[in-house]
Amino acid sequence: DQAISELERARTLSHDRPDIMATLGYADAIAVRSTEATNILAQLKENKVSPYYVAVVLMGLDEKEQALVALETAASEKDTGVSGLKSNPIFDPLRSEPRFQNILTSIGLKP
Repeated sequence: DQAISELERARTLSHDRPDIMATLGYADAIAVRSTEATNILAQLKENKVSPYYVAVVLMGLDEKEQALVALETAASEKDTGVSGLKSNPIFDPLRSEPRFQNILTSIGLKP
């Protein structure tokens, strides 16, 4: 609860910066606040932010297939968010997926 409260404060102070919104959406999702997470996801999509940030929230919602689609889009658009993809623990559940490994390879990282 405290982490979500702090992220909500950060969101306000940052004027809805997409990376903070995505982190808040992820936190909401894993705290079983799916309505809040889904609302943030909708806002991110509506504002046409990086598909990488969309993938972060989707991972919290356990929507792995949709997250992979978003990451593939981010990689094909050469989105800078994917540069940390290999080390971000949010994406650990995808590490064994061939599509995830292909994404890493496509951006020049070894799976």
